[in-house]
Amino acid sequence: MMRDTSNERGFTLAEILISLLVLSLVTVGAVRVYNSSMRAVRFGGEKTGAVHEAQGGEDSNDSGGTTVEPHLLSLSFANGLMDTVQGYVWKSKKTLDGSREVSLTRFIPESTMTGSN
Repeated sequence: MMRDTSNERGFTLAEILISLLVLSLVTVGAVRVYNSSMRAVRFGGEKTGAVHEAQGGEDSNDSGGTTVEPHLLSLSFANGLMDTVQGYVWKSKKTLDGSREVSLTRFIPESTMTGSN
């Protein structure tokens, strides 16, 4: 005599396979987000190190030298006003690890805003 299985509890094979598929898709997505985040962190660290070395870090090799030139920076504002700032343009070129070159340019104001009233 066959027994009635309609009242038995449990999951069918199809339900188990579908749940495994959903679980694997979620896991793949999480791994991709993690890898992307780690890549961004690594890039940020390399960029920070490059800027530090270009600013005069001990492990850098001065390939292009550092120049400081007087410069007059002109500013134009949306309301039509204009102003100028006297200062210096500081440029530095460094070669990192013998292959990567980093250039850093900064404007260093001589004082705060001067010029028009």
